[in-house]
Amino acid sequence: MYHLQIRVPNKMHIDILEESMKKYKHLMAFIAVVLVFAMTFSSISIPANAATTAKAKSITVKNLPSNTLTLKKGKTFTIKTNVSKTKLKYTTSNKKVVTVTKNGKIKAIKKGKANITVSLKSDPKVKKVIHVTVGKPVTKVKLNKTSLLLVKGKNSTLKAKITPAKPSNKKLIWKSSKPTVVKVSSSGKITGIKAGTATITATAADGSGKKASCKVTVVNPTKIASVSMPDPQTAKVVLSSAQKLSASNFSAKAGTVLNGTFPVNVQIESVTTTDNKTYILKFSKKPLLDFNMNIRITVTGLYGTGTATTETNSSFGAYKVTLSETYNCKQNVPIGKKMEFKFGYGYYNYTVKDLPAGITYTKDTTNYNTIYFTGTPTKTGTTVSTVIATDEKGCVTTMKITWNIYSDSVIIASYNEKKNYYTIPNSSTTTETQVSCNIYYTCGGSGTYTYALVDNQYELFIDKNNGLVYGNLTKEGTYNIRVKVSDAKNPQISTTIICPIHIVRKISVSGYVKSKDGSIMTYYDGLTFITFYNVDTGYAYMVSGDAYSNNDKDGKYYVSILPGTYNIELCTGDDRTYLYAQTFTHSVTDKTLVSDTRKITIRPDKNGYDMNRLGKWTDTENSDSLGLRDHVFLSPGTYDLISSSDEYDEIAVIHATVTSKTTTLTATIKSKTAAVTEGKAVETITGQRYKFVPTKTGTYYFYSVSEFPYDPRGYLYDENMTQLASNDNTLHKLTENRFDFCISYNCEAGKTYYLTSNKGQYTLYISSVNPGTGK
Repeated sequence: MYHLQIRVPNKMHIDILEESMKKYKHLMAFIAVVLVFAMTFSSISIPANAATTAKAKSITVKNLPSNTLTLKKGKTFTIKTNVSKTKLKYTTSNKKVVTVTKNGKIKAIKKGKANITVSLKSDPKVKKVIHVTVGKPVTKVKLNKTSLLLVKGKNSTLKAKITPAKPSNKKLIWKSSKPTVVKVSSSGKITGIKAGTATITATAADGSGKKASCKVTVVNPTKIASVSMPDPQTAKVVLSSAQKLSASNFSAKAGTVLNGTFPVNVQIESVTTTDNKTYILKFSKKPLLDFNMNIRITVTGLYGTGTATTETNSSFGAYKVTLSETYNCKQNVPIGKKMEFKFGYGYYNYTVKDLPAGITYTKDTTNYNTIYFTGTPTKTGTTVSTVIATDEKGCVTTMKITWNIYSDSVIIASYNEKKNYYTIPNSSTTTETQVSCNIYYTCGGSGTYTYALVDNQYELFIDKNNGLVYGNLTKEGTYNIRVKVSDAKNPQISTTIICPIHIVRKISVSGYVKSKDGSIMTYYDGLTFITFYNVDTGYAYMVSGDAYSNNDKDGKYYVSILPGTYNIELCTGDDRTYLYAQTFTHSVTDKTLVSDTRKITIRPDKNGYDMNRLGKWTDTENSDSLGLRDHVFLSPGTYDLISSSDEYDEIAVIHATVTSKTTTLTATIKSKTAAVTEGKAVETITGQRYKFVPTKTGTYYFYSVSEFPYDPRGYLYDENMTQLASNDNTLHKLTENRFDFCISYNCEAGKTYYLTSNKGQYTLYISSVNPGTGK
């Protein structure tokens, strides 16, 4: 590419004689051709300072933010503009205060004010005036924040500190690097426009060049998008947008009623996240939450929201089940059908599809689990409608409704498919299965019918009068048996239907339940049951502890199930462990299920004490076994444990906080009987009995004081341990807990009485003064 530059110096005179023109005629013609070629295929650049005819339309001062300047006496400043200095003229309004050179260098002479005018020599009307003050310039600008988080749509104000405190010019110039993200006013007020990052700069307007900046990050407001509980010990909190939170931002409470008081504080053991948007909360198993408990989760510190609260409950075991229903209706006859969903949780949302012509549905506004079908069917035939009912736990019931619209000339009939499932035990060596399938319904025509098999390839039999299909099938699988149904009085009226038969072989699953440290757990260690929940059908297979302990003392479990995917629940004492998405396609003999617990050794506080004198260990809040004699199986948490021995009148108690590293606990051995006297408060222990010998004959009141919702029940015995009285749920005047007890009994002086209760950890009082009346 050719690049031709033509430079024409200012004031250059070219005298070309006529003779010279003739002499160089051919040379000039050649140059003209070159110029045309270069301008056509390349470019010609002419430097700006060579354009003698170009004139600036305005003058811009590049090194002053607001055309104002403050200088200390004796200091200088050189003006920089968008126009060459050689084309400019500089003048001062007061040479005694400020002077300026022809090159634009300003010098402060003495305190005062003056204007410096910068104008074009070629056109004095094009000018810029700089206001100069000789005094105190700004030496430092500092903002109250160097970084700031701002929620979209919200405002904040940055405050600037200027040094010295009283400069000649206090004005600041505020600027945003991205006004589409953050805008800023002349006073430093900033507003978040959209999510992103921008820098806000405050520059001294006096030309000193002093400035300070703040990095502003704009975020979208954060809300709780959703909360779910895959099991009672786990919550999944999803935010509307990512925000980094800590465990201290989350809290939880439990109760049995949504929108209730939620009286139980729930300890959060851990909070984890991989994206700062979805947080997984693991709850302590003390207290143990179950499927009937509802959770209120509170999240603090959310952008633009502050604190948000939402309520949910566990969806573990939430089933997806498909059921069937059949309605036989005569054409052109009005109908009214009621359908109830009785086994879900709370309110239902319904989706209804493919109703027969002439039929509509409505939801019951009072009974939230009921819908009604009304109308007049107009067309004969079979229509399958689908009703999908979803409850508050996420359980989904899909109801397949078969509408049989018959008439005097149309027969409708069907077999009940859900009753035609036959299972083969896994241990069976043969697949031959005896089947017997009754007709579910027949309607239409004259009302009397005959039945016959069509293409009887499986050598089955049928009762021609009632449609019973029976015989033996030799293989696993699904059989679609064709049956012809005819009107007994008018054989020309008939229909052919399918009798579906399913032969399915069960599989067996067996193995051991182990603690996290690998110890095998047995029924005697508190392994009370194992439940397999089929993910697709919602059907539950429960293996109770005694069912396998009687057959196999080492704790091996056995269960017979259909192939499929299961969620498994392990119940160990008052602990629950949930195992998800366990798929079984064939029998398994070594399936190990791992509990969240660990085996912990129990040691007595008395040397030489025989731990075999003790029985099972229980928590004072739950009577389920946690272990036996010298060991327990526990997950992390705080426990009040007790084990008793009726034979030796002893109890052992443990109060301890268990962590994942705990391997041993020490038990305190005590007498099972403790003496109490009137008027003295006693902090009770589960399993301990309290001996009372009155000094006077009269009515005495034995009552508990505890915090809601603790629920102790009191029992009073004589010296031979014959029960005399019991009480539960009495709200006396000395308690605010309606679950406390108060027993009144006429006791004789000198006799022995014993008081026990179903649990400890409450305060026991014995008094001759009635706590209900105060008299």
